[in-house]
Amino acid sequence: MEPDPVRRHDVWRFLYKNRLPASRWAVLAQDRAMMEGMEPDAHPREMRHLHDKAIVRLRRHLRGLATRQIAELAAAQVPA
Repeated sequence: MEPDPVRRHDVWRFLYKNRLPASRWAVLAQDRAMMEGMEPDAHPREMRHLHDKAIVRLRRHLRGLATRQIAELAAAQVPA
């Protein structure tokens, strides 16, 4: 017998609120520990698969944002 759709939604909501966030934080903690343990120049030497393309794009995007912010801060601090 198939459960009532409302009950299914309640079960899903309960599991989401009680199980998934905890596992997500555990994965984030693992990622942080791994990134903190990497050498500063490790990114150019990484061997990635095609499915890691999103990580490469994200890193490039974040590096570009940081470079622009540094340039803007430097320009703002130069007296005219």
